[in-house]
Amino acid sequence: MEAEVPPQWENLHLSVTCDPSLQQTRPQLYEKLNIDLLTWRTLITNALADMYGIVGEARHFDILAKQQKTPALDAVIRVMPEDKDVFITSLASYNFSLSDHLGQEYDVTASITVKNSSPYLGSLVTSELADL
Repeated sequence: MEAEVPPQWENLHLSVTCDPSLQQTRPQLYEKLNIDLLTWRTLITNALADMYGIVGEARHFDILAKQQKTPALDAVIRVMPEDKDVFITSLASYNFSLSDHLGQEYDVTASITVKNSSPYLGSLVTSELADL
């Protein structure tokens, strides 16, 4: 009988949550939201740096997928299993202004939530992310 091999990666399904006033007052602008890969990397790195400094900023992660259909606010990243809690706590405590990353018309605050996590990528790919 073989021993169970621990997972090599942990996958996190992330979502940017905007201030609801954007969707209520300017729905056309909200529908155009599209967080690109570079912005995702910047947001995650900033969250790690805010909570853990340069040590947090140096943590490795890969962006595996991002939502294509607008409003594109979701992404899936993979991290080392031992870093999972570091990512979750730093992302949960990070608030930012959308205008710093997407332009002055997005003058609302936002945060990143971890919707789900799993060592198996297939369990995180939803219909929103399936059109990759």
